[in-house]
Amino acid sequence: MFLLLFVLLILNLEIFVQIDKLLWATTNLNQTTFRNGDPIRNAKTRAEWLYCLDNGIPAYCAYNNDTTLSKKYGLLYNWFAIADPRGLAPENTRVANNDDF
Repeated sequence: MFLLLFVLLILNLEIFVQIDKLLWATTNLNQTTFRNGDPIRNAKTRAEWLYCLDNGIPAYCAYNNDTTLSKKYGLLYNWFAIADPRGLAPENTRVANNDDF
């Protein structure tokens, strides 16, 4: 079993927990803009989501398309938003990748 060291830190108004050598956010991502301030498209319908997927457009949506759930569950992002070079995660952070697990 892995020995987990939990340390709460406050960094840029985000709370993180340290597990081994990595810091993980304790809240779900809820970004509607890229790190540089450019807006991310809000796909409000299934048709919009599929259009963005088919056309390589970065997009997000709310769980069940219910924006009141965003605070609890965060937002859902397509691959194009995650991989966009403008950066999805807040400054000095990044989206986790396979090497982190």
